[in-house]
Amino acid sequence: MNEGYIKFQYKIVDGAYPKYDEVAELIKLRTHFFDLGLIGYDGKVSFGNISKRINETEFIISASNTGLQRVLSPEDFVIVFSVELNKNFVLCKGKFPPSSEALTHFSIYRTFEFANYAVHFHNYSIWKRLKNVLPTTNKNYSYGSIELANSISQLKWQISGTKGVGVIVLGGHESGLFIFGKEDKLILEEINKLISG
Repeated sequence: MNEGYIKFQYKIVDGAYPKYDEVAELIKLRTHFFDLGLIGYDGKVSFGNISKRINETEFIISASNTGLQRVLSPEDFVIVFSVELNKNFVLCKGKFPPSSEALTHFSIYRTFEFANYAVHFHNYSIWKRLKNVLPTTNKNYSYGSIELANSISQLKWQISGTKGVGVIVLGGHESGLFIFGKEDKLILEEINKLISG
């Protein structure tokens, strides 16, 4: 699995991280994904990450290299308040660098107005079963890249959002998928369906 390495430039403007009440739902949702083995650590690198929209331009995302921890604390999250895709640059607040998929999370929020939560997770059997069945990114676009982030908008017409949840298979990131939704409970319902097949 090739993940965990940040491919964009970033600047942390201060060490302020989110308050507990701002991330309590995220912590609970991420712990559920961790317990299912969809977020974690493979012995070499961390995999999977989670975020929550704050407003039109800002979101909270798990920090890089948090895969070993079952339950995160507020300091394990970063507030992203500016992304310049064309410059491959992220401006944020927090104690640690943002997740390597921060650009893709940004693109999901920019593309899908209904999305308030997004989870990047790994499961090879789900990935193999749904690749090119559900909306799938180009196999030549690797994780955390500008190309991947820009390609998300091309999938908008394939995801209506009427159910308040969407899934994207990462064609160039073996076993990697994104699930995003209006509410955390909708994401939980959808992941359970994906697991049960």
